[in-house]
Amino acid sequence: MKNKLELMESANIKTALLKLGLPTMVGMVVSAFYNLVDTFFIGRLGTLQMAALTVIFPVTMIGTGLGLLFANGGSVFISQKLGRKEFDQVTRYLSTVFVAGLTTAAIVISIMLLFFDKTMFVMGATAETLPYIREYGFIFIIGLILNVFNLISNNIINTEGATTYSMTVMFAGGALNVVLDPILIFGLKMGIEGAAIATLLARLLSMSLYLYYFLKKTVYLKFSFHMVSFDKKIMLNILKIGIPVMSFQLLNFVTLSLVNVIAGHFGNDAIAAVGIVNRIFMVEMMLTFGFIKGYQPFIAYNYGQKKMGRIQEATSTAVRWLTIASAVFAFVCILFSRNLISAFDNHSRMVVEVGSKALLAMAFASLFQGYCMIHATCFLSMGKAKKGGFLSVCQQGVFFIPLLFLLSRIWGLNGLISTQLVTNILMFATTFLMVRNVKYA
Repeated sequence: MKNKLELMESANIKTALLKLGLPTMVGMVVSAFYNLVDTFFIGRLGTLQMAALTVIFPVTMIGTGLGLLFANGGSVFISQKLGRKEFDQVTRYLSTVFVAGLTTAAIVISIMLLFFDKTMFVMGATAETLPYIREYGFIFIIGLILNVFNLISNNIINTEGATTYSMTVMFAGGALNVVLDPILIFGLKMGIEGAAIATLLARLLSMSLYLYYFLKKTVYLKFSFHMVSFDKKIMLNILKIGIPVMSFQLLNFVTLSLVNVIAGHFGNDAIAAVGIVNRIFMVEMMLTFGFIKGYQPFIAYNYGQKKMGRIQEATSTAVRWLTIASAVFAFVCILFSRNLISAFDNHSRMVVEVGSKALLAMAFASLFQGYCMIHATCFLSMGKAKKGGFLSVCQQGVFFIPLLFLLSRIWGLNGLISTQLVTNILMFATTFLMVRNVKYA
């Protein structure tokens, strides 16, 4: 534990970012890759099943948003308390985050199950896809409470610098998912329901490994029911950092659902196509999120010790590295766009045509993503909730939704496809104007 704190406090910045960010980045990319494999197997079942998976996919953002609402807010202050050696406060924040997060998740999941069909139709379900959505969705939504637990656990153990363990847990869960998919989907002939059960069992494995860490491996990250506190100051500290991050995820839920609804006007093939593209680019997004998971505790810890020079240098380095990584990923997607789409669904020519166009647009859009997300995370990690919160919600809330309706009305399906690219260009300009004169102090 001491070595991990020294890594954030005094190690070479590039070395620290690599040791903190690379394991979580690899773990999340591997996890996203396994989701792609999940998509591949479901694609073998048919275009309707792929469209059903696309409709239910935005629900993931709700689970992620609930997890990050408490995980990000809690982990920022846990990192700061670790930096100040206030270990009683570490236990207080950790215990409160888990109880509040899981209770909230249970309430939200119950509401979603109660109004399942109505919610799915609002999200873009059709009469043809609803039966498959039911098969997958009930099990998937129940499993969201495990997802919330795992997200909170992952963020919190990263505050101790235990990023390699995080990577191992994500790798193990993803590997189990991949192994179970063909067995349950095809071997036991459970179809799309088998994919949902495989995901549920993978999350159970991850939860078990996180519990093992808290019970056996950690030094300072302890849970205690007696330390749970809904004190106004503690909750405000957690929520002021967590709400902007949750808002970003909930806006993703809204925007993905709107994309599915608008794509539905062009048929189930169009829904399937945009779903495949979103899953492919989830790999790039998880690469960015994974690195940021290592970057965030570094910033929060050094801000707790008022080492502003390390924060500035780490931010510049992180932006440069993520931009290069996005450029490489974009190049691959541009070069093999048709091959990538047809690998997931070769049942329909329209899926390949629409998907390859959307993949090209998303490839260029991804080039601006790292710059914007790093600066938003930096502000949030330093407790600058207004600036970080604005950047977190601006992309989808201020730009994407209005542009989605405008461009799809003007250019139809091509307008839908180009919305994310136009949004990211505007977001880059906004972020640049906000940070160009900012001193991290």
